[in-house]
Amino acid sequence: MKKIIGVVGSGMIGRNPFDPTCWSRLGYNLFTTAQRQGMLLRAFGVEVPHPMRGVLMLKNVHHDRKMWAGRFNLDPVYYHALTREIRRGLRDDDFESGNVILQIGGHYNGFRASKGRISTYSYHDGNIAGMMKSPFFSKANLPHARRAFVYEKSVYQDMSKIFVMAEYWRRSFIDDFGVEPKRVVNIGVGVNMEIPRVVPKDYSQKHVVFVGIDFPRKGGENLTTAFRLLQRRHPDATLHIVGPPTIPAALQQPELRNVEYHGALSREVPEQHARLLEVFNKGTLFVLPSLYEPFGNAALEAMLFRMPVIATRNWSFPDFVTNATGLLLDRPADVKEIAEKMDAYLSDPARSEKSGNAGREVVLSRYTWDRVVAAIQHEISAP
Repeated sequence: MKKIIGVVGSGMIGRNPFDPTCWSRLGYNLFTTAQRQGMLLRAFGVEVPHPMRGVLMLKNVHHDRKMWAGRFNLDPVYYHALTREIRRGLRDDDFESGNVILQIGGHYNGFRASKGRISTYSYHDGNIAGMMKSPFFSKANLPHARRAFVYEKSVYQDMSKIFVMAEYWRRSFIDDFGVEPKRVVNIGVGVNMEIPRVVPKDYSQKHVVFVGIDFPRKGGENLTTAFRLLQRRHPDATLHIVGPPTIPAALQQPELRNVEYHGALSREVPEQHARLLEVFNKGTLFVLPSLYEPFGNAALEAMLFRMPVIATRNWSFPDFVTNATGLLLDRPADVKEIAEKMDAYLSDPARSEKSGNAGREVVLSRYTWDRVVAAIQHEISAP
């Protein structure tokens, strides 16, 4: 069995592969599963140390902190510095025959860090091309993004294979970066929680669930307005908002009733994790009308708890939100469409139950970390 040397780095991904928050729990779950299966040689994280990091921050200084962070995280000089840190982190025994590097993301180059001595693979939930297409990307940072694009493209030419989470991103690497189709493989992703036991769920109870820290980008404002319209037909429905650290202004709309704001629930705090599980067990419909979404793992979690899913017809969602498991939104900013598709489920408990059960089976059969790690092993062992 070929062994993986896992590499993570930067504030975007995280610096400790075994921290539960690494890459929004994706990195942690990937590496702990690979370790459990005996496939992981080791994993380490990198960050550019001071004073170099301070110099790079000053180089990209901007009066707007969000713009400043964006420019810093798009700087190829930063990427080259991260690559040098990977080189320093490699050990002599890493170069033994059969070992490969698996790096998270494309803002460093493990192959160059090893001076071409170790085959390198990368795993992605998106890329700079997708970020540049987002309506939330600041056009003022476009020159910086173009330089980052050139850097990422060079990284992808060095990868033995590129692993992605969804078909949308497989096409992006092929179409936007010119990577040969045979080197881009959709291996999916694992759901980011332990598989829960099935508990009774009353689909006549109308509990709509939304999960997302970035409330505007995830479509929370449009969902809230759509829910207000929905209440004309379903005055007994309740909307559960999980994720935003502060109460969104959209929740203050006149005539909006039956909204429960739960805040940011940390999985690392037992009381908050228990509350999240309570919401998921109660939920009978999950809605995520994202305006930009690299993947949307929360939708998979909702499916695991047998909720039908309504999500945007773009990015990764069409891979798992099908006619059997939910409904896709053609216009995620159209509050009438959101309300109509919510009504289709809230008016038909039997349909909700059928879609919810189908969704759980999709997650159990296709979206587990054991399956992801097995796919990686297959691909790195292929001739």
